[in-house]
Amino acid sequence: LKLGENVNATTSHEKTVYQMSLIPQNETQVKTALSGLAAIAGGAKFLDQDVASEAGIIDEEERQRKNFTYRRTEAMLDFFYRGTVHAQHLPIGDKDVRHTFTASMLQKLYAKYYNAHNMAVIVVGDMKPADIQASIEKQFSYLPNDGKLSPRPISEIPTSDQAEIKFVLDPE
Repeated sequence: LKLGENVNATTSHEKTVYQMSLIPQNETQVKTALSGLAAIAGGAKFLDQDVASEAGIIDEEERQRKNFTYRRTEAMLDFFYRGTVHAQHLPIGDKDVRHTFTASMLQKLYAKYYNAHNMAVIVVGDMKPADIQASIEKQFSYLPNDGKLSPRPISEIPTSDQAEIKFVLDPE
């Protein structure tokens, strides 16, 4: 398994999804994949040099997205989520803020939100359900799970009795 090739992650306002795409040839490969996912889910370690490197990768992703579709999405989020934290930023975050992150800061955030009681594991493929369930339970059983969800900020979306129209004009 290689990050970016077989393993990737996407983040939205509400969740992070880690996805592995592979065609296992045997049961050992399935167990290895689940073990890797469990390590990401509960045992990620952050190093300052990796944090700095990843910030550069995210900067490049952001640069590549700076097109009409991205700007329209920003404008529409502001329209749909006005008055909420979602309208203030996209999940990719702010470049200036990203470059202040330290490994310690990310480790604390990870420990707070990325834990067993906040996750689901979904496996799709031609496998026996009982076998894959047993593998998942074995690979993920070591993760701490006190059953207490970390409080998440909840924003009420303001309602309106008026019809509203949003036009997005762009030089592109």
